[in-house]
Amino acid sequence: MKRSMCLLIGVLCLFLVFFYISVQNGFDWERNVSQRTQIEKRVTDDVSDEILSDESTFKEETKLWEDEKPAYVKAYMDFLLHADIDQGHDFPIRGYYLFDLNFDDIPELGVLHDSWGSMGGYFTYYYFDGNGITAVLNDRGEPVRISNYTQILADFEQKKVYLLKEMYLLQGNENGTYGYVREIKNKNQYPCVYDILNLQVDQESDLRSRFGTQYECEDGFLSDSDLEACLITQIYMEKEWIDISSGEYLKRKRELIPEENSFVDLREGDLNYLGANYDDNGDLLYTDVRMGKDEIEQLFERYVQSLENK
Repeated sequence: MKRSMCLLIGVLCLFLVFFYISVQNGFDWERNVSQRTQIEKRVTDDVSDEILSDESTFKEETKLWEDEKPAYVKAYMDFLLHADIDQGHDFPIRGYYLFDLNFDDIPELGVLHDSWGSMGGYFTYYYFDGNGITAVLNDRGEPVRISNYTQILADFEQKKVYLLKEMYLLQGNENGTYGYVREIKNKNQYPCVYDILNLQVDQESDLRSRFGTQYECEDGFLSDSDLEACLITQIYMEKEWIDISSGEYLKRKRELIPEENSFVDLREGDLNYLGANYDDNGDLLYTDVRMGKDEIEQLFERYVQSLENK
């Protein structure tokens, strides 16, 4: 009897041991499953977050790609592709410049009109007004025309820009018998051209024939001493022109522009010169040369490069 009782207790102990092991294994299995599930969930969440992040990045990059061009670039592109620039002008359009005339980090557009003759040509200028492209005006509210022989002199430290045109030809057409000093200043936040000094060749002077012989080429600029001998000059004060002497003109010019090399000439940058249009017979067509999208892109690329070189 005693032996049977001991055997029964032994069997019961074994049963309890196996039961404990089974239960413990069950707990371990459930814990492992739970841990594995949590790990899988973390991995899935991480992958999902990464995918969402990639999608978000892709969307942002796509949006950036779509919106990478500033508003003024889009406005200029539309203007150059579709606008009737300077409607009714006398000389055809041959090329374009981009430069910042008022130091606001948004370039202005210079449009070159060229006669393909001894009269040379002129530039008209445009700026971005926040919505579209508008002509640059003078202080009297008129669209500005500037000789293609004008220097655009910029002082980056003082943030000043002057337009300087002086005599280069004392015989021939009228384009070589006048000049000016003008300043570009902001008016209502946008560039405006202000008259400062005006000068003309004294065509009745006996000196004219001598200068005409001395300066035969159209781009032969005169020195200050040569100018002083043959100029009729004026200063623009209180909205009217007042006569001043040639010496006074030169003095005032040098007060504004101390030395020939004291300013950077913005016209030294590349002109997007498109040349002329010819018909099938090789004759010059008196029509504007228009820009395509690729040429406009190149114009802005050159402008960005010009900023990097400053």
